[in-house]
Amino acid sequence: LNMTSVGVFAIAYIGKIVLGERSRKKTSHNQKRQRKELSIAVCALLNSGGGVVRMESEDKNYCFQEHGIGLDIEQSLRGCMDSTETCEYFTWMQQQSHLLLFVKTWNCGGPEHRSAATKPRICSLSTGLSRRSFTSVVPMTSSDAAGFLRRKESCAKRHDENGPSAEKALLNFDGGAKETPLNTEERNIQDATARFLKRDKLIVGEGGYLFFGVNDSSKIIGSHSKVGKKALEKTVADTMGSMPVHHFCGSQAGMHFKTYILSVYDKAEVEPFSADPGKYLHLP
Repeated sequence: LNMTSVGVFAIAYIGKIVLGERSRKKTSHNQKRQRKELSIAVCALLNSGGGVVRMESEDKNYCFQEHGIGLDIEQSLRGCMDSTETCEYFTWMQQQSHLLLFVKTWNCGGPEHRSAATKPRICSLSTGLSRRSFTSVVPMTSSDAAGFLRRKESCAKRHDENGPSAEKALLNFDGGAKETPLNTEERNIQDATARFLKRDKLIVGEGGYLFFGVNDSSKIIGSHSKVGKKALEKTVADTMGSMPVHHFCGSQAGMHFKTYILSVYDKAEVEPFSADPGKYLHLP
């Protein structure tokens, strides 16, 4: 990726790239790298006043009007803006085997444009934020992240105005999270989860529980035998401590968490006559 400036235009040259829908049906590692470089260049130009991305097709017979650019590249460019308004910001031009992509500066709206700022202020390839969706963790788009941060800021202002935070009140409700942890007899993770949700259903929205050492059949299997309790607690604490925390209120508290480690034992099994059959004698 080579960035240069000619007059008032910024030009990004990304080198040779595979173009065309048919040519990009089977995406290789090299093509993924090319797509990422193109996305980085486009995102940089959107955020810095616009410019031109220049690339060269590996196929000398490539024709933009006939072959297109490739569905994965189209999807990647839409992801830069988190929008489908591609015609408003992108214009293509072919010069022999070279393809030029003219990029306009990003417009998020706002008072200067006499419209509400409903779009993210800048374009981003990754927000670094994720959210829970059923049993999956899904990366947030720029629009999702902006809405999420606005909601958090609004909640923080309400908490400051109303005194103690709702989270603290919920944690102290009827004993809340101060009750004893799960006992070792609860082998089935579904029973454990049901008991947790029934007891602490009010605080799930402000936090949650993370279970690990559980297989896909919702059965507790524990961790590797070489994993020590203290080492595991230290790893969890170091990981939680490394997470960045941003407050919209005056609090500077870090991440609050508790770790419960339960001992899990293998089911005892005895196979008769497996070791020394001679020891098992039947006396009349």
